Amino acid sequence: MQAIPAPLAIGRPIPGATAGSILFAGAGGVLTQDNANLKWGPAAGQGLTLNAGTATTAVSPLSISQTWNAAGTTFPGFKLMITDTASAAGSLAFQILGGASGTTVLAQLRKDGSLYGGVGFATNASLEAYHSVAAALARTVSLRNMLIGIDATGISWAASYGIWWSSTATGSGDCFSNRDSGISRISAGLLGIGSGSAGSFAGSLRLTNIVGQAGYHEMAEITAPAAPTTNNARIYAEDNGSGKTRIMVLFPTGAAQQLAIEP
Repeated sequence: MQAIPAPLAIGRPIPGATAGSILFAGAGGVLTQDNANLKWGPAAGQGLTLNAGTATTAVSPLSISQTWNAAGTTFPGFKLMITDTASAAGSLAFQILGGASGTTVLAQLRKDGSLYGGVGFATNASLEAYHSVAAALARTVSLRNMLIGIDATGISWAASYGIWWSSTATGSGDCFSNRDSGISRISAGLLGIGSGSAGSFAGSLRLTNIVGQAGYHEMAEITAPAAPTTNNARIYAEDNGSGKTRIMVLFPTGAAQQLAIEP
């Protein structure tokens, strides 16, 4: 007489099952396990392991859908809760790997909230992406197609980009609209100040060799500049050829007039 198998129940063994296996209905509805590709644990702290295999069509290894339908509710979406009793500073809450071998880091979220976007970490207090160049740490950030370099010496902007202010109030619109003030690089040592629109610069502010202090204006001696355009004049300091500093004004005709000379 054949023994009647005991019904499945919590706490009872399943003949042939491997520890950690998640059982599912396979071909023909037969109870199946695939411990190499789908399991839970069984090591302490080890959760779900899923290997969806090789895909040759546009399929997703994991699809989760949910409908939100309550206007007054703030939905959490995906939630991962980690209790950090003790861990290394570089511990990751989230990681995405890719590339030909599946080992290239595409994105990581560190436990301190720092986000790695393919080429570097961006912290919640600053934004920086970095890569190694000639054994030196170089940081480059692309913001709306504007390149910004950040390192221990300061912040650098690409030559063709400037800094702009907008009349748009905070939180009320796009800060790229309604620009009315700006600073932009004209050439080495020269910054243009204007309204922010192309060709609006009223003039050039030369930062090199000029010091502005309360109550006075200081200039360093330079070689006489080229003549200005019509209806303009250029004031500068130069050596008079005998070791004395003199203040000159240069007119569009190329004529220069001495304003004052060192006693």
